[in-house]
Amino acid sequence: MRELLRRLSLHPFLAFEISIASLFINILSLASPIFVIQVLNRYVGYGFDGTLITLTTGMLIAGFLNHGFTVVRVRLASAVNVGPDRILSETVLNCLARAKMTTMGRIPPAKIHELMGGIQTVQSGYDASVICSVLDMPFFPAFRRGSFFLKPCSCLDHDCRSHLHFACWVAEHAQGPAAYESNAQRGCCASGKSF
Repeated sequence: MRELLRRLSLHPFLAFEISIASLFINILSLASPIFVIQVLNRYVGYGFDGTLITLTTGMLIAGFLNHGFTVVRVRLASAVNVGPDRILSETVLNCLARAKMTTMGRIPPAKIHELMGGIQTVQSGYDASVICSVLDMPFFPAFRRGSFFLKPCSCLDHDCRSHLHFACWVAEHAQGPAAYESNAQRGCCASGKSF
């Protein structure tokens, strides 16, 4: 996380643009549930075709805007990684180039290829999709609050089940793998049969 924040801090204007795009994407993602609610409340109840046309047009516009912001955000997030990824590659290649040939001769070629593959592993850890996912996380509590206001009973039921699953998971993993296996055989928590 620290490295991700460091990469974003190297390009503050890009980080700001990515954050604004994330805000718009998450707001526009609410268009679909609002569309369904409005169709069920207004069109099904009254049957006026003008309402359905207006809601569908608004939903299509929101969908196109959401897609556009998503494409822009991925490109911006990719631009954040260009400099740090290049520096990482150059550093590793310089270390390999400066190494003594006698030392390099003792290292099996498979290990050298594994080292070079490690660069790609590090780079994929800070990929554009990872940056976008991290920036989407703060919006989750807002969605939960919004769903609570739409349907409180369903939201509370989901929260209770989620907390119960999490508590079972923590309890099983705290006891170790043997307890996890025995609970799975009894049908407790692991299979979800206890509730």
